[in-house]
Amino acid sequence: MSDSEPTDLSNADKPKYLLHLFLFLLTLLTTTLAGAELVSGKTDYFSWEGLLQIGIGLPYSLSFLTFLTVHEFGHYFTARLNQVRCSLPYFIPLYLPFSVFNIGSMGAIIRMRQTPNSTQQYFDIGIAGPLAGFVVALAILIWGFTNVPDVAYLQQIHPDYLTWFGNVMPTNEDLTSVLSQQGAVTIELGHSLIFEIFRWLFAQESTFPPDMELYHYPFLFVGYLTLFFTALNLLPIGQLDGGHVTYGLFGREWAGKISRITVFLLITYGGIGWVNFSELNDIIITGLYLAFIIFIIKHLLNHPPIYITILSSLSLLSFQYLIQELTGWEATGIIWLVYSFIAVRLIKLDHPPAYIEQPLNFTRKILGIISLVIFILCFTPDPLKIVVMEPPANNETPEENKPKDEGITVQLSKPWKFIEQHTLASW
Repeated sequence: MSDSEPTDLSNADKPKYLLHLFLFLLTLLTTTLAGAELVSGKTDYFSWEGLLQIGIGLPYSLSFLTFLTVHEFGHYFTARLNQVRCSLPYFIPLYLPFSVFNIGSMGAIIRMRQTPNSTQQYFDIGIAGPLAGFVVALAILIWGFTNVPDVAYLQQIHPDYLTWFGNVMPTNEDLTSVLSQQGAVTIELGHSLIFEIFRWLFAQESTFPPDMELYHYPFLFVGYLTLFFTALNLLPIGQLDGGHVTYGLFGREWAGKISRITVFLLITYGGIGWVNFSELNDIIITGLYLAFIIFIIKHLLNHPPIYITILSSLSLLSFQYLIQELTGWEATGIIWLVYSFIAVRLIKLDHPPAYIEQPLNFTRKILGIISLVIFILCFTPDPLKIVVMEPPANNETPEENKPKDEGITVQLSKPWKFIEQHTLASW
């Protein structure tokens, strides 16, 4: 026990070992279920027979939980080393019956039970998690890229692929060509710089799956998720890990400015494609989106006079509409709109001041620059995109050639027309 800790901990400060263990085991279950569904393309594991088969999800769950555990304990041990009280990690289980949207967990958090005293403590605790987790992410990616199974693995999930493509792994173009004739809704993962670099270094293109099938490969998909979560944590906003880093590197005033610029860029990118005046529903959606922009801009500008907020919001809306009209850009960044709302309401834009504000030493500045490079390498603007492919008019493709499995696609139906026309949403 450090000198800064009281000798008699309150009930709130005492470790809740059983709760931490329960949440970890429950998250292990939900991620294993999610992994089994992602790997097999099936969702029928809620039976005794199904539960006996969920072991196929363990490569996914164990690799994902290893990343989360190392990331959070990076924070934990650094906080303890700096004599700052904090909780053990709380794992957050989550099960969603939506195929690839179900990753089994919302991550993990630790609770700071004591405010760090100095800028350096904030920096050390904030940067330790992403750096530790990034090492695990690299190991998972290297393993995933160097151990891709052959095409028979994918054919077990999608038997039709043997008929369509023979014993050859389909390319993105091959799969898109076939599915566009059938009419389907598919999921496409975005690629970060480091994902592409590792693919170039380690992957064999003859066995590498198309983008729309990557989530069936547990180590590749977990590697992708770990990069995404690393980038998300390193966003230079408020009290995120990246916010601690920019606070240490640039000071509180500039950290606040960088935080606001970051959120503004997120809503600018995320909102392109949402401005539409073609029909009544489009106008209603645009109106709701404008109200959302006004809410965000008001916080970014620290509650200015209402006319400034409205003029700024209309200017942003006009810019986004202009980009849409000039480029045909479709909405692919809804996740950044959601995250912008979380930033202004929960994470907050300004970093709290430390009791002792001091410049970082040279070593810490180098680590801060490294973390910024890691963020750039891991970030992808379109993490997960729903692509709607509508069949040609009067499509007379024989029934036997239509997709029978639902692991990657579902037949196009009327509800998805709204997605196609209005969002083409990313997650």
